[in-house]
Amino acid sequence: MVFSINSAIMIARGFSMNDHFLNEWLETNQEGSYASSTIASLNTRKYHGLLVSHNPDLGGDYVLLSKLEPSIFLDEKEFNLGVNRYPGTINPQGHKYIESFSALPFPQTIYEIKEAGIKVAQEIQMPLGKNGILIRFRILKTPKPIKLRLYPLLAFRNIHTMTKSNLSLNPRVEKITDKLTVYKLHPYP
Repeated sequence: MVFSINSAIMIARGFSMNDHFLNEWLETNQEGSYASSTIASLNTRKYHGLLVSHNPDLGGDYVLLSKLEPSIFLDEKEFNLGVNRYPGTINPQGHKYIESFSALPFPQTIYEIKEAGIKVAQEIQMPLGKNGILIRFRILKTPKPIKLRLYPLLAFRNIHTMTKSNLSLNPRVEKITDKLTVYKLHPYP
């Protein structure tokens, strides 16, 4: 099931794992680019991605940012919010921290890590008319300062193809500050 602008869903803890993996959301810029995934951010289709760019000059749509792998650190303990399915297993299992999900006004997932007393919200917005994505994490509750680490999973592939590697990708890293690192990726695809 895909949720559109005319519908919303709220899923609370206690729903089956399949609810998190089968229900999908879609956010568009109304010019051909989009972001979509499942509630648990487990990409189950090759068309899923956080930034799927419509680029007629390159002959179609390209998955640029497949997903993010977020982790929260409290002291030295890591809580991975990501979800990946491999043959016979799911690792990491960030779906177990999902407290709720809402598709409107934009996709928002509330994660609660009960054993650490942490609650965070992840919001995904695609600006109208822009080929970009805004992803915001808000701290709703924490007993003390936490760190957030985001690993971007980049695809840079046409939506109709699958890739195992992209040897033409130049993943140079530029450290902007002690707390911000930027990946300049040229060229795509």
